[in-house]
Amino acid sequence: MKTRRLSFLICGAQKSGTSALHDYLRRHPQIDLPLVKELHLFDNEAADWSDAGIDRIDAAIARHFPSTQSGRCCGEATPVSLWWVPAMERIWRYNPAMRLIAILRNPISRAYANWRMEQLKGRDRGPLPLSLAEEEQRCRESLPLQHRVRSYLSRGLYSEQIRRVWRYFPREQLLLLRQEELMEQPATTLARIHAHLGVEPLPFEGAQSVISWRSVPEQTPNRPLPQPETIPNKAPTAVRDALQRLYAPEIANLEAMLGWDLRHWQTPTDP
Repeated sequence: MKTRRLSFLICGAQKSGTSALHDYLRRHPQIDLPLVKELHLFDNEAADWSDAGIDRIDAAIARHFPSTQSGRCCGEATPVSLWWVPAMERIWRYNPAMRLIAILRNPISRAYANWRMEQLKGRDRGPLPLSLAEEEQRCRESLPLQHRVRSYLSRGLYSEQIRRVWRYFPREQLLLLRQEELMEQPATTLARIHAHLGVEPLPFEGAQSVISWRSVPEQTPNRPLPQPETIPNKAPTAVRDALQRLYAPEIANLEAMLGWDLRHWQTPTDP
């Protein structure tokens, strides 16, 4: 029997609510998602990406979806996929009909949340302004790849990431959502997601929990981790102001490209 292939991917963005959306969609009787989020199927640089190597994706699916039923919508969530430069071409080669979902969080808030997560995991010990100042150098040193861990600014440059998707996929195959839509209009937004995936609408019960900001620190050997209460949930005013200046051109680009009104992203209220 022919192995079923992934039909949809929650491809981004990191720290934008993808974990909560993944957990919610797993409740749907017509959707198959793995218990483990972020299989990193398309950003594995050690893999064989020849035409023959693409078949390894199906083998991975067989391992993570042992009870997949024919006719169900099979998906996965790895939010680095939107940002990782080679990923979209690989996804297109794997399944040119792939349905993609990207949640875009205010890049100012996303960058701070990303830094806070790395602080809690012990992978960044410096203040955010220093990490931002050093990011360009880190990126140069990582070439031809990207710096996976401390890439706070570049992950929020959504416009170039979206254009990369559109180079490979018709626009209707990418559902772009603002993170605040999931928070403020969960029923309507989830209905759009279900329609995009071609599944029946799920009764709206308890979907207020669709978005829950959660960072689970990963213990780093021999390095005491900071406690969450020692790192504020919200960026200090000076840091937020600096991020607003850095992202102002990007936010303007997104407004022009997507026809969105994003003035509230310049005066955000979320962490």
